[in-house]
Amino acid sequence: SSLDPNNILDAEGIRKITELTAKQNIVTNELERNSDLAITKKNVETKEAMLALARQQADAEARQKREIATIQAREQAETLKVQEEERLIEQLLRRRPEAIVVTGGRHTGRARYRSGFPSKERSACIPD
Repeated sequence: SSLDPNNILDAEGIRKITELTAKQNIVTNELERNSDLAITKKNVETKEAMLALARQQADAEARQKREIATIQAREQAETLKVQEEERLIEQLLRRRPEAIVVTGGRHTGRARYRSGFPSKERSACIPD
């Protein structure tokens, strides 16, 4: 039993079905677009969070590299200082002094005892 468009009641039914179908298509389309929008929004939020974490990781790695470089530079400077102190003491010992007074800071055992002289650390050259 199909609807006859020439019959007023059938024509009214066809119009009503067409209206309902059109409205339902609009609702369905709106739901699909909202779903697409929600998915895209979630993808953007996820990507932003991933980028923020990657940036935090890069910052932490860069900070760690700087700290390591600072420690290495400090150690290298200390090594050079010790080497220079020992070079100067060797140079001085070639002159065969009767005594050596070394002041300021800490000195390596190698630098203190290399000469064979008794060693006494002093913070300044002040007579006893």
